[in-house]
Amino acid sequence: MRLQSSILFLLSLLFTALGFSQEVPKGAEIVELATQPDVSPDGKFFAFVWDGDIWTASTDGGKIRRITTHQAQETSPKISPNGKNIAFASQRTGSWQVYTVSIYGGNLKQITNHSEGYFLMDWYPEGNHLLVRSKRDQRGPRVDRFFKISSKAIGKEELLFDAHGDEGRVSKNGKVIFQRGGVGLYRKGYKGSQSAQVWLWDNNKFTRLVAEEGGSRSPRWDVNDGSYYYISGKSGAFNLYKRSINGDDEKKITHFEDDSVMLPSVSRDGNIIVFRYLAEFHKIDFSKGEIKPEKIVIWNRGERTGSREEERLEIRTAGQAVFSKDGLEIAFVAGGDLWVMDTVLKEPKRITDSAAEEREPVFSPDGNSIIYISDDGLSARLCRASRADDNIFWWQNEEFKTENLSEDGEVIEDIIYSPDGKSISMIKGQGDLWIADADGKNQRKLISSWNAPRYDWSPNSQWIAYSVYDNNFNRDIWIVPVDGSKPAFNLSRHPDSDGGVKWSPDGKLLAFTGRRFDTETDIYYVWLKKSDEQISSRERELDKALDLMKKSRPKKSSDSKPKIDKAPEKEEVEESRFIKGLRIMFNLPSKQKKVGPKPELPKEEKKAEPKDSTIDFDGINERIRRISIPDVTENNLFWSPDSKKLAFSGKVKGVQGIYTIGFPVKSATPSLLISKTIYMPRWLSKDNKIVYYSSGVPGAFVRGKGESYPFKVLIKRSLSSHYRVGFLQAWRAMRDGFYDSALNNRDWDKI
Repeated sequence: MRLQSSILFLLSLLFTALGFSQEVPKGAEIVELATQPDVSPDGKFFAFVWDGDIWTASTDGGKIRRITTHQAQETSPKISPNGKNIAFASQRTGSWQVYTVSIYGGNLKQITNHSEGYFLMDWYPEGNHLLVRSKRDQRGPRVDRFFKISSKAIGKEELLFDAHGDEGRVSKNGKVIFQRGGVGLYRKGYKGSQSAQVWLWDNNKFTRLVAEEGGSRSPRWDVNDGSYYYISGKSGAFNLYKRSINGDDEKKITHFEDDSVMLPSVSRDGNIIVFRYLAEFHKIDFSKGEIKPEKIVIWNRGERTGSREEERLEIRTAGQAVFSKDGLEIAFVAGGDLWVMDTVLKEPKRITDSAAEEREPVFSPDGNSIIYISDDGLSARLCRASRADDNIFWWQNEEFKTENLSEDGEVIEDIIYSPDGKSISMIKGQGDLWIADADGKNQRKLISSWNAPRYDWSPNSQWIAYSVYDNNFNRDIWIVPVDGSKPAFNLSRHPDSDGGVKWSPDGKLLAFTGRRFDTETDIYYVWLKKSDEQISSRERELDKALDLMKKSRPKKSSDSKPKIDKAPEKEEVEESRFIKGLRIMFNLPSKQKKVGPKPELPKEEKKAEPKDSTIDFDGINERIRRISIPDVTENNLFWSPDSKKLAFSGKVKGVQGIYTIGFPVKSATPSLLISKTIYMPRWLSKDNKIVYYSSGVPGAFVRGKGESYPFKVLIKRSLSSHYRVGFLQAWRAMRDGFYDSALNNRDWDKI
C-alpha cells in the first residue's frame, strides 16, 4: 500500500512538471486562503495548512494531497531535512503538541506532552531535533522562549536562551535567526516602538541585524548562513528582501504595492521560495534567472473527507445566562443559539436554530417574552421570542415564536427592559442610546456618543443613569430623563474615571465605582434627595424598630375582641321615657327604626408618589460619599431588594468573592457573602436568593448555600455558515471601528 502511495505521489509530481497542473478540472475546488507553506529541501513540493489539516502539493501547482485528517486543528508543518517526514503542531490532546508524520500520511508519532504546549519553528539540520517556542515560568509581556527538543520521541527540552523570540530558523551551522517584537501579522503601516526586529543568536551572543521603523519580520536563511531573506514594511506593503549577514548588501526581491508577502519558506538548496500573497500561494524560482513571482494554482477534487463541513457539538457551558423574575426559569446562549430551561429538570429547550449568533437574552418583567440580539454579520438586530403555548411554562413548550423588532442593517447591543416593561433601551452604532416601546416601535435617540455608555434604569422607569467617556477619555456619571424633557446632568463631575452605576431598588440612592485617589478604585454613593440624607440615625433605627414590632406582633382582628355594650347617654335615656309616654298615650308601636349616623363621604384616594420622582440636583455632586476599602478594587455592584445592602465583587485580604456593605453606611468593613467569582448577578426578593452564572454554568446562592444548574445541549451546525458569520462580524468591526471614518479614502465594499 505504501509503495502504491509513493508511486502515485511521484506521478503527481511528474504530471505537474510536464505542465498539466495549471489545468483545473471541471468541478474541482481551487484552493484559496491556505497558509503556512513549507518547501521541501529540493523545492519540488511544499506542505501547507488548509481547512485545519496538513496538505502537500507540487510547487508547480496541481492537485493537493491530504496528509492529516482530524477534527482538531493542525498548524505549522515543517518538512524534515531529508524530505521524508513532516513535523507539525496539533490540538488533538487539547493543547498544542508536536507530531511527526510521513510525507505520504502514515507513521504518525507524538513527540511532546507538556500542558503548556509548543509552537513549532524549524528542524535542526541533522534531522534529530526540532526548534520550538513555548511558555514556561518567565514573567513579562512576552514570555515565550526557544527550546530544542528531540524529533524522535517525547524527551527533555533544552532552553536555548532566556529571552523572547519568534519565527526562529536554524542554519546548517547551528546559528539561529529570529524575530523579536512586532504587531499583528496582518497589520500594515504600523510605525513605532513595537515594530518587529531581526536578530541573530550565534555562540551565545546576540546581534541585532535589522531594526526598521516599518517593521522587519519572518527571517529565513539562504542556502548558506552568509545571507538571509526577510520581510520589510519600509515600502508600504511588506515585501521580500535579501540581505547579507553583515548588512553590506541588500536587494529587494518583490515589488508588491497593494498587499503583503506573508510567511515565506526557502528550500534548503536555495532555488525556490514559496509565500502567500493575497489569497494564493506564489513562488520564485531562482534557477530560471529571472526573479519573477508566479502564482501556484492548486486544487482539490471531490469531497473534503473529514473537512468538518458539518460540526456536531456537545456543549455544557453557556456564553450568557439570565433568570426569570422569580428565578425559576433560565434563558441562556450556547453554541450561538438561545435556549431555555427550568432549575429542577434542567432539560434545555431550543428557541432559535440559525447560523446567526444570538446573545444578550433578557426576560420581560412579566416573563411572557425574551428579547435578544441576533447577529448574522450584516446586522445585529433586536428580536423577541415568545411561547407558542402561553398556558404552559417556557420549559414545557416545544415550539416558540420569534420576530424582528428592528430594521436590517442596524447594529444593536446592551438591551434592557425598563422596570415597568413598557420600554426597551439599547445601544446603536458606536454608542448612541435609544429608547423604544416594548414592541420595538417609536424608537427615539436619547443620547449621542462615540462610545457605548453603561447604564441603569431608575425603579420608576423615568430616569436613566449612565457613565460615558468624553473626548478626553474621562468618564463621568450622568442622569437623564427618559422622556428627553431635560438635558443630561453630570452627577459626578470628576476629572478621573467613574463608572458601574447602579440605582437602588427604592430609588433613593445611586452607587458607582470611581478612581479618584491615585490608582485605587472605591465605591461612591449619593442620596438623591437631601431629606433622605438628613434623616438622623435614631430616626432610621426607630423605623427599623417599628417594622420589627409590626412583623412580630401583628394587630388582632376586630372580630376576636369581646363585645362590650355601650351605656346610653343621658339624653338618650330621657328621650326614651318621653317617647314611651307618647307611645302609651296615643297607642303607638313599641319599636322605632333606628336612624343611623349620616354616612361619611368617601375620602379621596391619594395616589402613591412614584419612587425617586424628585431628585435634588442642586449641590448633588457635593453630597457624594466615599466607601474606602484599602487595597481592594471593587466592581460589579448590585443591590439587595430592600436597598439595605450593596454587594460588590472584589478581593479582600486575599479572598476573591462577593462582599456586602450595609446601608446606611456605619462601617466600611465588608462582609463576605459568596466566595467565588460570579457574573450577571441579580438579588431576588424571593428567598433572598442571588442568581448568577459562573464558569459558564447558571447558579444561585440561597440560605447560605450555593446551587448550580448544569446542563447539556447537543447541536449540529454548518461550519461554512458559522465561519461566514464570524468573518462578516470581524469585517464589520474593522469597518465600523476604524480610526478614520473615511476609511483612508478606500472603498470598503471593494476591499
